[in-house]
Amino acid sequence: CGEYRYATIQTLRVHDILFCPYMPSTLNGQLVDGQLPNSNHQKEYTARYLEALPYDPIWDRLRFDVNSEFGEVYLQLPLETRLWAVDWLPANILALQRSGQVYAAAASIGLLVRESAAYDRMTGAMPSENTDFARWFIEESTTGYCTHFATAATVLLRAADIPARYVTGYMTQVECGKTVTVTAADAHAWVEYYEPVLDMWIVLEATPANSAPEATQSTTQQTAPQAETSPSTL
Repeated sequence: CGEYRYATIQTLRVHDILFCPYMPSTLNGQLVDGQLPNSNHQKEYTARYLEALPYDPIWDRLRFDVNSEFGEVYLQLPLETRLWAVDWLPANILALQRSGQVYAAAASIGLLVRESAAYDRMTGAMPSENTDFARWFIEESTTGYCTHFATAATVLLRAADIPARYVTGYMTQVECGKTVTVTAADAHAWVEYYEPVLDMWIVLEATPANSAPEATQSTTQQTAPQAETSPSTL
């Protein structure tokens, strides 16, 4: 199921969650087990990265029913939102998912969202006449920041029947041997989608590269999907 790479993290004190670099420059892979509690009260631990997710025919037999306990949480969308999102998604992406190529479908959705608008931390609130945050961003807004991109990606993943959750945490640049102070200005939002064969959550960064982390603006009107939003790993 692919080759694992590992990165060791050391913290100065114990935290309730495991802080992990989700896209280290020295590793070309995807973080797995992205949202984990620090149940063993560790100051030093190892994060796993997967080099690739090859296609496996077993995917054809794994589907999530929106009425199941799992589907109710991670595939949940208002009907109107699901209808426009499915209609908006390119047919080839839906075909990838239906053929069981979850990784390829998710990667394609991430690329679409990243290219859908320019990154701008000063993007204003959604107009009052709009009621669907993700649809407004995808179809009308020309700019956005992490909240916009992560919300849109979560909606589109769920519309493609890929279980997904919107996650908030922090993102910052770190260097080995140097102390970094993380503040509210480093707040960030991203997406994790569930890979059924490997039975793990995989991080999907939907915000364009080279964008600075930013605090989620509470003044922005949102209709993000109902999902877990507890802090996750970095």
